[in-house]
Amino acid sequence: VGANGFAAPSAPVQRSIVRRSPVSMAAKNPLSLFKRVLPSTKSVALDADNSEPREPMKITSQELSSMFVNLFPVWTALFAGAALYNPNLFLWLTTEYFTAGLALLMLSMGITLTPKDFADVFSEDLPSVATQWLGCYLMMPMLALALSKVAGLSPELTAGMVLVGSINGGQASN
Repeated sequence: VGANGFAAPSAPVQRSIVRRSPVSMAAKNPLSLFKRVLPSTKSVALDADNSEPREPMKITSQELSSMFVNLFPVWTALFAGAALYNPNLFLWLTTEYFTAGLALLMLSMGITLTPKDFADVFSEDLPSVATQWLGCYLMMPMLALALSKVAGLSPELTAGMVLVGSINGGQASN
């Protein structure tokens, strides 16, 4: 903590200077007044003391993907808000696109799992996993069969209810 009561910065502040050709002056963009105009198109980063130019930091695909995934609640809120504000924006989202989107969502969730995640679940919480597995693949299909018999449904509808009841997924099986 410095004398002013705030924490001192741990790393020097970096500034970016965008080098442009002299013809790209502030005539088109008023914000370009804040950028230094030099006769080159190369961008370099300078330390706070302007002592040593360095290449700008590159964002790896891993960092970009982590940033995108970590902002998933923000994307959800933005798209939900847009859909509530103007539902016509999402009329193009037919069954085919919805299925592809759901597949992409499942893939993106699945690729974050590691073998260690599975080992942790089976080593610490095996009774819970077994109970949930039995509930999904034994109790739910049997309950669907019983309900369809009580309702007097045709064999085709009964088979459909049993299949849907055995789907391992939240809203689809309930």
